[in-house]
Amino acid sequence: MKLTKALGATVTAILRSNAMSIGAADKFVAMNEEGDVASAGKSLDLILDTVSVDHEVMAYNGMLDVNGIHVLLGFLKD
Repeated sequence: MKLTKALGATVTAILRSNAMSIGAADKFVAMNEEGDVASAGKSLDLILDTVSVDHEVMAYNGMLDVNGIHVLLGFLKD
């Protein structure tokens, strides 16, 4: 995130809850807060998903802009 921010991008951190914070981000979205998720709707160009445990991937796609890309990094086990 720090590299992306240094290159001039606006960085949004998507977290499971609002209890965490990461200093490199400009904005935060807590997935357990419906208001946060709704306010981020169609605002992101790229989601770099590094969650390595089973999670609801489709829940993030509503935050993508029309031509946005969702990249999954990690291994999801059945």
